[in-house]
Amino acid sequence: IDGSAYRVYSPDFAFATGQDVIDAAAGVGAVAEGTSRFAIWIDIAGLEVGEHTIQTFYTLADGTIAEIVSFTLKVTAPIQEPLYVITSASDFTAFNKCEVSDENGEYGPCVLFLATGPDPHADVIINDAMTGAKFVAMKYRTTSESNGEFFTGKGAGAHGGTDEVKFVYTGDGEWQTLIINLTVSEDWAEKLGYIRFDFFPDDNGALRVQYLAFCAVEQDAVAYAEAH
Repeated sequence: IDGSAYRVYSPDFAFATGQDVIDAAAGVGAVAEGTSRFAIWIDIAGLEVGEHTIQTFYTLADGTIAEIVSFTLKVTAPIQEPLYVITSASDFTAFNKCEVSDENGEYGPCVLFLATGPDPHADVIINDAMTGAKFVAMKYRTTSESNGEFFTGKGAGAHGGTDEVKFVYTGDGEWQTLIINLTVSEDWAEKLGYIRFDFFPDDNGALRVQYLAFCAVEQDAVAYAEAH
């Protein structure tokens, strides 16, 4: 593994492949009829998260070592639940040129953001659980082909032109999901202490948000979006 003998071969790892597997492989030309094949267990316990190169070898009768196959194995960390999930208007404050309210009608439970003037935005109320978040999964619907922004703040909560995280909506009126990387902010400070949601740049109408899921890593945000 990765160019070193991470695990020494043991005969206990090899076992005869079932005839049904051999027949199926022969049916697509992968092996010849009557071929004997063996499957090999590879012990990967303890491998770190990331991509690893796996190589398997066998020894010929004359002692020559030949490679059977090599492939790349990607080890991922277990999926974790989001650090915090926003589903209510009560998680926002400091409204500017907008109305933010809970809605449970035609589109089900969601938070309705309604622009009432240019530069509508609201602050997210940060709690201790959210401070380790680096990614946000957002499920939304809108008919606006506009863009939104998160401002991650500078210093004690001020914000400016270098701490924005931009994203673009799909304005087809259907539920859509976005995975937003907060760390692309030039002023990212490794710990989330402030976030302002500029949901439209101008008076662009309405945005409905079913959830904002704050996650520590991207794969957790993707998994949550796929499941919800």
